[in-house]
Amino acid sequence: YGPASGRLLWSTNTRLRLIAGPIVSGDAVLFGTLSAEVIALQRDSGKLLWKAPAPGAVMAPPASDGHVVVVRGVNGLIYGLNAKNGNRIWSFERSEPNLTVRGQSQPLFVGDRVLVGLDNGDLVALNSATGKLLWSKALSTPSGSSQLQRLVDIDADPLLSDTGVFAVSYGGNLALFDPVSGQVRWQQSVKSDSGMALNANQSTVYVSDTNGYVWALSTASGAREWVNKTLKYRQLSAPVLYHGYVVVGDLDGYLHWLRPSDGKIVGRVRLDSAPIVTAPEVGDGLLNVMNTDGDLAAYKNRAPR
Repeated sequence: YGPASGRLLWSTNTRLRLIAGPIVSGDAVLFGTLSAEVIALQRDSGKLLWKAPAPGAVMAPPASDGHVVVVRGVNGLIYGLNAKNGNRIWSFERSEPNLTVRGQSQPLFVGDRVLVGLDNGDLVALNSATGKLLWSKALSTPSGSSQLQRLVDIDADPLLSDTGVFAVSYGGNLALFDPVSGQVRWQQSVKSDSGMALNANQSTVYVSDTNGYVWALSTASGAREWVNKTLKYRQLSAPVLYHGYVVVGDLDGYLHWLRPSDGKIVGRVRLDSAPIVTAPEVGDGLLNVMNTDGDLAAYKNRAPR
């Protein structure tokens, strides 16, 4: 679609069950499928560039640095594919718990390495060219007597900043990591499977937790700046920063605008009744939003009343 007008530019029937993506990398648009495949379409026309086997159903969007496409399967396998033709370059495997939260985090490229949050609560760094394990750190460890209590998945996407990489788990920890050594710089008790966002000067990280609370934490120390609890149980999307506001979507199709200084809600708008699960995207000065029914909308400028 045209970003300013919403006009359809092209469409392609892949005849596949697409469940992850789209992700744009150079001239390619990447998708993962429920039937264990990754496809690359030409960005300008939608023409199929290549299709490759994946390590099981692809719940997380693929990631690419233009040379390697990293894709995850639900079985603990991770593949590195050639970005030009989809040929497999390497594979990496870690055992997965019997019970996990539905969904997976997207791999994150940092220089010559790729960071992946796993369903066992580990954050791992792999060499992006070879798949060699560089380091592995436990963000959360299973505890409790039942399998539900022992869920520690890292399903929110890791977030890169100037000072390190933020990762948060369903097990109840948010931490700032050094991407080179894996050293934990600080850790805060926050439980999330949706995601995080940074403000413009990267002094504050915002996160939506599993209760529906929105947190603001200092990126320097992890200290809490504020927490908004008025959206409790509304199953919030990851936050996004847009024109000076923190914006989150919810299970009833609402977008909420929060003031970043104190977390107070200053506006909201409803796209439709279907949930907004994924974080809105900011591009060309617009706030682009999609719900689970496939409705797409773009909002502009100040918070609605």
